[in-house]
Amino acid sequence: MSVIEGLPDSLLNQLGLLPVELRYEDGSLAKQVVLRSLAEKPGVAPGKYHAVVEPLSGVQISHPVIINDDGKVDMTGLIVSLASSATIALSYLGKGAALFMALRNKAPGAKLAVLASGIGVIAELLRYTGGILVDRAFSTFSAGPNIRVFWGTPLMQEGLIEAPNNTVEWMCKGTNTQIRTTNAAHLTIQLLGYEKATPLNISLPPGVSMLLNKNDDKSLHVASIEYGHPIVDQLVTLRHSARLSAKEAVIAELRPEEIEAVANSSPGAALRLAYALMSSTSRNREVINGILSDAWSDTQSDTHIIRAELLAEAGLYSEAFDSTLRAVQLGLPAFSFGLDFLTRRLSTYAMIARSKTPKDPKKQAISELARRQCAEIDAGLDVLQPFAAVCDYEIGLTTWRSEDPAVIAEPESFEVAERSAHSKHLQFEAPAIGERHA
Repeated sequence: MSVIEGLPDSLLNQLGLLPVELRYEDGSLAKQVVLRSLAEKPGVAPGKYHAVVEPLSGVQISHPVIINDDGKVDMTGLIVSLASSATIALSYLGKGAALFMALRNKAPGAKLAVLASGIGVIAELLRYTGGILVDRAFSTFSAGPNIRVFWGTPLMQEGLIEAPNNTVEWMCKGTNTQIRTTNAAHLTIQLLGYEKATPLNISLPPGVSMLLNKNDDKSLHVASIEYGHPIVDQLVTLRHSARLSAKEAVIAELRPEEIEAVANSSPGAALRLAYALMSSTSRNREVINGILSDAWSDTQSDTHIIRAELLAEAGLYSEAFDSTLRAVQLGLPAFSFGLDFLTRRLSTYAMIARSKTPKDPKKQAISELARRQCAEIDAGLDVLQPFAAVCDYEIGLTTWRSEDPAVIAEPESFEVAERSAHSKHLQFEAPAIGERHA
């Protein structure tokens, strides 16, 4: 039984990872939590607080809560306030759950407040969707001359092969176009006339969809990236809105079955979660490696990039070196975070190959490897750093501009000397997580 009598636990669980700021009555922050931990174990002293919820979009919700001496919290009023928000319903409950809440008057122990809020949700949903409560429908059709689709990514041994339009699914409404992959293929999407400039190429991993908006001048721009799993999409939104403490609170409360569900949903969602966990202050190598244990993972450059960082962090420098070179062999990473990790690590190996032999026996081995394979390291930097120099790291996926998506001209301002700058923050161990990371 949930914290609200008659409300199924399964429904509350869908709201469980909603970030909540628990504030004292004077407005100062007591603790950043998620709804689930507030219901189960608040972790603060008994007393009166305000639970402040800032949805991923929409109006902030604040509701008083009392934490009793036994640690239990009466959250009925808070849940009702959340349920009456169309933004919350759409983002966390979904239309099916919102309908359930509106029609649950026959459920044992149902509260009129919950029922009333459910009706309010439906009313707002109807206004939001234009009176039609249906799931978004994707269909296959020609995208026209503005979009081209290619199998694979640059630098792969197979090269890029232009694919038919039915390789992806499209959903169009007004000036919006949403694209998602139809199978486990890694694709490159080329947007012609992107913001009236050189075509923009975007790496699209399996299971990831991209929302494009059309400007008044008919040019396209990327509005958002969706990863097909609510937990991942929530973490990405929190990261882009700079709500890093809320993101950390969500990661800290993830349960093994939730992580497994993401890992099983699609390679794109699994890799994006792995990068998010990599950037966490409490990252767990065993959990991240578990996400990358499926059969598809060895074919992804990003998998080996993440493994290299974890191996280096564990002091397994030779294994990290091998994993880095394997990532280069598999082509351009799908994620900009991976591209940044990879070029930084290769730059460090290039520096190590030209430096004195370290005294640490473990580091001596990697020094010898770097010297022996210096040509391969330099070749990797030659092809990857031009992409790293022009990538839009805000999108999260690897992007580059060129008429031919298989190649990219090295920017005139990009000097070879800049390669050493990449290595300043990266030694033998994993690099510090910077603004570019997940």
